[in-house]
Amino acid sequence: MSHIQINEKDLRQIFKYPTARQSFLFWLGMAARYLFSFLALFALFFILINFPAYWQKIKYRALGQEKFAQNLSPNEKIILEPLQKIEPEKPILTGEFLLQNRLIIPKIKINTPIVWNASKDEIISKLKEGVAHYQGTSLPGENGNVFITGHSSNFWWDDGLFKQVFALLDKLENNDKIFITFEKQLYIYQVEKAEVVSPSQIEVMNPVDHSIVSLMTCYPVGTTINRLVVSAKQIYPEETKPKQTKTIDNDFLPAVR
Repeated sequence: MSHIQINEKDLRQIFKYPTARQSFLFWLGMAARYLFSFLALFALFFILINFPAYWQKIKYRALGQEKFAQNLSPNEKIILEPLQKIEPEKPILTGEFLLQNRLIIPKIKINTPIVWNASKDEIISKLKEGVAHYQGTSLPGENGNVFITGHSSNFWWDDGLFKQVFALLDKLENNDKIFITFEKQLYIYQVEKAEVVSPSQIEVMNPVDHSIVSLMTCYPVGTTINRLVVSAKQIYPEETKPKQTKTIDNDFLPAVR
């Protein structure tokens, strides 16, 4: 009886063993599919958590800046519509006609309470009541830096009515107007710059030799990677109190999402 010799090449042909290259491509493809599935699920989860904030961005983009600012509800018209027409060079309404302790930005339809003098340990809890003024920074009317922070997004199941108040903060540009009411006085600020900084760049909270307001939120929306800071100089009233020199007890910018 003759014996048939079967070598490795024959076995590969019979059982179609993959070559090393084919095996590598197979496992590479499997890894790519798992990675894609993971990224898709992560993206879906991220969008669901931050949907209200991104919905604001979608509306702003769809309507355009002018239509978005003019598309006001009856309650928004009472406050925002008169302020959209204010010229600081002319006599204007005083803060008495407005609710006190408010931050108002007509361009992005913000009209929200300000919680004054929140300590670094209170910041997150106070953001459930509006936006928070950082304790130790200046107050409106003083020469210095009025530092205010707010959520760009937060978990939709979390309580609080102001979870997306700064979702459109990145839409502010130079010369846009910001209004603050404080102690029955209306203060008007004009945007000078917007910058994205790291959490360690606490110098954005430092005092300055004139009166400004700084608005800060986490950036990009839904993350705590960086901070977006919009700075605006006070243009009304022109008179300010003496320069305030205050020490900020902090070593990082708070994460407020």
